[in-house]
Amino acid sequence: MNLINLPTSPILKTLPPGFQRIHGRTLHVAKVPGLDRHGYTIILIHGIAASAATWLPLMRHLMPVARDFLVFDMPGHGLSPDPRPPFSCLDAYDCVQACIQNNLKQDGRHLIIGNSLGGAFALRFALDNPGLVSRCILISPAGAPFPVSAHAVIDRFLPTSLAEANKIIDDVWIRPTLGARLIAPLLLHTASQPGFISLMKSITDMDDNPTSPLRELLFTPEKLATLSCPAALVWGGLDRILPREMRDYFCTYLPQNVDRFFPDDFGHSPQLDTPKRLAQIILKWLDT
Repeated sequence: MNLINLPTSPILKTLPPGFQRIHGRTLHVAKVPGLDRHGYTIILIHGIAASAATWLPLMRHLMPVARDFLVFDMPGHGLSPDPRPPFSCLDAYDCVQACIQNNLKQDGRHLIIGNSLGGAFALRFALDNPGLVSRCILISPAGAPFPVSAHAVIDRFLPTSLAEANKIIDDVWIRPTLGARLIAPLLLHTASQPGFISLMKSITDMDDNPTSPLRELLFTPEKLATLSCPAALVWGGLDRILPREMRDYFCTYLPQNVDRFFPDDFGHSPQLDTPKRLAQIILKWLDT
């Protein structure tokens, strides 16, 4: 695979429309053909306040190794309607797992990639469905215990002003573009929706509730040790969203055969800032 002049798809500029009812909720689900009929079905899972469309820059570079792509907006994100409360992070994972299971071809190779909360869901899916996942890539995944509090990480995703929404963009992007700045009003709108607020509060509830059901989504050392498929952990040195202690937790407890990549110039979501560089890492890893 040529890692200098990566081919891209000039026609992949938007995701096709398509909606499915999953666990009583409506999800925007897109299936996009790749360029290699013997390649991977690539499942992409976004994080909090993001959307399936944020994967488009990376998808263009992964087309040569993809049989097809499966991307979707979690409930309350992108084009998926806000879910009626109560709606928890466990509910979100159940929707994600069912969406993948319902749309995954049983034959062929399956590569699952997730970022942030999507990384936690990708890892959980790989652990829960080992026979369905050929390879797994975790980009700054959530799911490790919060070193201080869940509020310290989550509260920033509930902005109440454009200034606070722009601060999220400053933290996620290394160098925010004008296009990124235009997302701020959308972030502000998303953060005002009842279902999204319910999702966020289900996470911060762990601070005050030792019996919070969400704790079952946190990865114990014993659970991480059971990961059986080839996997890679990608964590940027400029990540300003998740604390470094969470990265260190995964480094300590993921199996030693999980490959680790820590580019100094990557932020929390390199598929937005440096998709070509991220694709180079992924393609080289898939070649090994």
